[in-house]
Amino acid sequence: MYKKCMSEISILRQQEIEDAFLEALMRDGYEQINISRICENLNIPRKSFYRYFSGRKGVLCAIIDRMLMQLSADCNSKENRSAIGDLTRFFAYWKENRTFLDMLVRNDLTDVLIARVLLITAEDGVSHRLEHLHSDIKRVHSVTFLMTGLVALVLQWHQDNFQESPKKMADTAIHLMTRPIFM
Repeated sequence: MYKKCMSEISILRQQEIEDAFLEALMRDGYEQINISRICENLNIPRKSFYRYFSGRKGVLCAIIDRMLMQLSADCNSKENRSAIGDLTRFFAYWKENRTFLDMLVRNDLTDVLIARVLLITAEDGVSHRLEHLHSDIKRVHSVTFLMTGLVALVLQWHQDNFQESPKKMADTAIHLMTRPIFM
């Protein structure tokens, strides 16, 4: 999909490509993105693009992953963390990035967001916070359920034009996680 760069020059080049891709994505749409045109605009050969990315989807995944890592770093930088605080930051982040969500919905790419959220949370070790579940399978299923549910809430909230505040959405998520589902 994409290469995780280590050198500063490679990181900057990769981010430059991601930024140009995102600009084209917002302007033209996913299906209309032309890798050759992006390379021309950046004045780089196509092989430079493919040194970092396998194709369009690879760049999109890298962009989403960078956003998710920024969100995670923001949550992890806070002292006295709580579930409600993390969830409020989670919802506030996506409200701040509504144009990105607009683009994902417009281009029918929300499935990529869901897949990347699941992958990043698995790599980030979120399941270790569920140690009380004595089975790795239970932890994986619980994280999958939790994260897909949160992304579904974000997407529904987006569709409703963010009528509720991030705090209210966090309260709703906590309520859904702590109350019986079926009555």
